[in-house]
Order: sequence, then structure tokens, then C-alpha cells
Amino acid sequence: MKKLFSLVAILSIVMVANSCKKDSEKELYPSSDYQLSADGKVLEKWLNAETTSVDMQKDIKLRKVTTIGVEAFAHHSNINSVIISDKVTTISNRAFVFSGIREVFIPNSVINLAEKAFSNSNLASVTIPGSIKNIGKEAFGYSSLRNLVIGEGVTNIAESAFNNCRKLESVSLPNSLISIGDSAFFVCPNLPTISIPKNVTYLGSSVFFGCRSLNVINLEPINPPTMGSDHLFQDFTKRINVPASSVDIYKTHPKWSKYADRIMAQP
Repeated sequence: MKKLFSLVAILSIVMVANSCKKDSEKELYPSSDYQLSADGKVLEKWLNAETTSVDMQKDIKLRKVTTIGVEAFAHHSNINSVIISDKVTTISNRAFVFSGIREVFIPNSVINLAEKAFSNSNLASVTIPGSIKNIGKEAFGYSSLRNLVIGEGVTNIAESAFNNCRKLESVSLPNSLISIGDSAFFVCPNLPTISIPKNVTYLGSSVFFGCRSLNVINLEPINPPTMGSDHLFQDFTKRINVPASSVDIYKTHPKWSKYADRIMAQP
């Protein structure tokens, strides 16, 4: 009897395993929904305008894709969410420009996030993995972002990367960050505060210009970052917190002295 039970148990496990294998080998989306490159590595275009969500990881063909091509999902107003597969390394220029996308999962396999990748989209929140060292120019410009988390490992935010994200309310930056480009957060009027990590050495011109709710900026670098110009932010910013040991350094710095009356020790 025990042998019979053991045999039944083994058969059950085998059946479940085979079922899982079959599920993992499914074409979740018909080939008519999209266009791949000849080698199957590039998702060149999503063709089905009625698609609302895409899980690349669950489709046997899409999970082999390594590049989301130029304008692959551009102007797809019905697309709401995309789970990018863990083979993808590149999100190309304007991949999701003017799309309806609200949610996206970007895996650690992605190392290239190109220019205007998500610009003018409906994306509400995003976590950018640290595998992406450089966030491309205007990558999220004019999008509907409210919450932004940039993972440890990212070193550079390019010019205008988040410009005119008028709904942006929360930003988390990593200690790995070194440079924030010109106009990176230009006209983000709902952003109330931001902390600049300790290793940042460059702040571009007009980086926080037009951020009328930005009352407090916390600067963690011991030494004042190099400025792209004298115009980092406007009079909306009432307090610039810096390390207590660096208050005088900031106040007497040739560029930062312009803001001396607002520079104070971190509370």
C-alpha cells in the first residue's frame, strides 16, 4: 500500500512539473500582435492596438527578446502595463513615447535606457534599477510620473530626463549618483523636497528651475557640487540644508555664495 501511495505521489509531481513546463512554453500572444526582428531578438513593433497589458516573461517568444525597439509601443493609447523580460538589455529611443502605459517593470538585465524612452507617457510611478548607469536624455520628460525611485548603481541623470513631470511628488536618489544634468527636473511644480546624495559632484543648469513647491533641498555632499550655471533653482526654495561642517564652505564658494542666506546646517 505504501508503495502504491509513493507511486501516486511521484506521478502527481511529474504531472504538475509537465503542466508547469507546458505553461512556460506557451505563446501568450499570437504572432500577429507584434513584429520581431529576423533573429527574434528585437521587439520592433507592437501591432495590436487593443492590447492593454503585456507580460514578456510569460511568452515563449517575447522572453527571448533583448531589445525593445525604437517606438515599439509608441502612441499605443490602450497599453496600461508592461512586464519587461529578464533578457532585455536595451529600451530604445521613444520606445513608449506618447503611450498610455501606467505601470512598467524594468528588470536588472536592462543596462541601456535611451532618449525619450517613456516621454509623454501616462507612467505614474517607476523604479529604475541600478543596472542602468545612465538615464537617457528626456527619458521620462513630460510624463505623468508621481513617484520616482532610482536604484543604487545609477551614476548619471542626463539632460531634461524628468523635465516637465508636473505631477511628480516624490523622488529617491541613490548614493551612487554623481551627475544630474541640465534641466533634469525642470518644471516639476509639485515636488516639495529632494535630497542630493553625498557623491554628487555636478548639478546642471536650471536643474530645479520652475519647481515652485520645492521649499527645501537637502545637499549631502561635503564639498559644493560644480554648477552648470548660477541658476539651479528660483526663490521658491527657502532652505538649502548642507552638512554642518560645510556651511561656511558653501556660503563662501564663488558660485554657491549667491544662495548664502538660504544655506543652513542640516537639522
